Amino acid sequence: MGESTSAVVGRRLAKAREEAELSQDQLALLLGRSQAAISHWESGRRSPGLDDLYEIAAVLQLEITDFLPQNRYEIGVQAALRAIADRLDQDVLRQDVEKFLKEAEGDAPPAPTIQVESASAKGAAEELIKKARVRQPPVDVEELAGACGVRVLQYPFQKDLSGLVVDLEEGTFIGVNRQHPITRQRFTIAHELGHVLLSEHDRFHIDLESKMEHSGSPLYDWRNEREANVFAASLLMPANWVEAMYRKTPSVGALADAFNVSSEAMGYRLVSLRLR
Repeated sequence: MGESTSAVVGRRLAKAREEAELSQDQLALLLGRSQAAISHWESGRRSPGLDDLYEIAAVLQLEITDFLPQNRYEIGVQAALRAIADRLDQDVLRQDVEKFLKEAEGDAPPAPTIQVESASAKGAAEELIKKARVRQPPVDVEELAGACGVRVLQYPFQKDLSGLVVDLEEGTFIGVNRQHPITRQRFTIAHELGHVLLSEHDRFHIDLESKMEHSGSPLYDWRNEREANVFAASLLMPANWVEAMYRKTPSVGALADAFNVSSEAMGYRLVSLRLR
């Protein structure tokens, strides 16, 4: 696979800044941004918006196309999310997304204290559990998201929208439908965190409760969804914990309660671990 747009823009931005003999702090001051924002842009972790690119180009006395691969640019995340909601042809969902974005703006996520390096879903979940020093269930998935520098916000989305992940200038946010049962919310947060840590979203990602994604939509990638589900299951129901507790309490309901997941999720986990 080729370099992502974010990586290309970041690399070219860093090169242009260095050629202008500016530090990240100096460029941030000229743009009215934080040094952290410049660092995130240059690392490719986040992408500057179109307006940001125009300002950068003006400050560095370059053309906006000097930063873009094949003269392409990424549209703003707000516009992209609105476009997705429009494609769902549901006005309520579009309004929900817009309101969520307004709520998220200005609410900076916490600074990350844990960096997950594993590229595999199972490995990433196990690494996060180990680095966070979590010893027993239930896993505090919202706390783990915060340790990864991701803010979780509950929002009363309509029932079809279970969750979303979006990168804004302030950082990365996970939105979860607070009208869903707690066990469902926990799995949604873990699922979206999987998309973040496995780099399986491009500034935004929406997950629907219904199976609209399976209707041939280009927004749905079953491989990425499967990996996010593997991550979520491995994070909320670590294999060694489940196996140890199953030997003592081979009850799906009791195990589900202990791990604070749905009985359905625990049943699938037991089957995947060949315990049932």
